[in-house]
Amino acid sequence: MKLNNIVSQAVLVMGLASSALAGANCAYEGGWVHKWRVTATGVYEIPGWCGGLWDNMKSFQGDCPISNAFCGGENGFLEWTFTTSNTCSPGAVEAAWWEATKNEFGSIVCGH
Repeated sequence: MKLNNIVSQAVLVMGLASSALAGANCAYEGGWVHKWRVTATGVYEIPGWCGGLWDNMKSFQGDCPISNAFCGGENGFLEWTFTTSNTCSPGAVEAAWWEATKNEFGSIVCGH
């Protein structure tokens, strides 16, 4: 009985660890301009998700004027990069991600 319990716990821990490694990430470099990079794994139909991300960033166009925009990827790896002014908050990028994906590929936290 103890062996089954230990094996079950090990499987649970391994599952949690692999979940933590997979998913979405956000990073940005600050200063007068912010350079954003969001990545996610396990993404299908990447062009459709990219369209949704850009559509949702339009809600923040006053605070987040975008330049150097890219969204794409292959083999399930999505990369979304862009530059904004320093008036663009991490919350705006996180909200656009949530609205577009409903965190299907994981939630993001952008430099709080």
